[in-house]
Amino acid sequence: MERRQHRRRRATVGQGLHRELGGGHRRAGIVDLLGPLLNHFGATSRVPGAPTASHGGLHTRHYISNNGLHDVWVLFNESGTAVTTDIALLPDYHPPSCTEMVTGQPLVITRDPAGDKITGIKLAPLETKMLLCPRQDVAAAPLNG
Repeated sequence: MERRQHRRRRATVGQGLHRELGGGHRRAGIVDLLGPLLNHFGATSRVPGAPTASHGGLHTRHYISNNGLHDVWVLFNESGTAVTTDIALLPDYHPPSCTEMVTGQPLVITRDPAGDKITGIKLAPLETKMLLCPRQDVAAAPLNG
């Protein structure tokens, strides 16, 4: 039986690109190119929102649950000060609810035609929070995950 290989686009960003950009700081130049690369290959279209706070110590990551039924947001505040942020969602993304996973408390979602927001997310210094939002189209969720 013959195995057919699928062609995929793959971009590698590493030491070779680092040397071409002139060295310096290990990540200099690579960080500036990562955003346009992700946009070019359509990777950013899968993330349905972004935090509104531009705090340097706030790290946010979006995941889709393994069964495709939920969006999971992980937020980590690595700074020594408390941070309050919102997550601004894309205009076509309207989750029915959002729950903070550790406490089980629901979070407020402000509805707006320009894009909903998950508001009032408070993180203490060095705190991690996980938010769980059901996918808006549950019937198609496993196909999109």
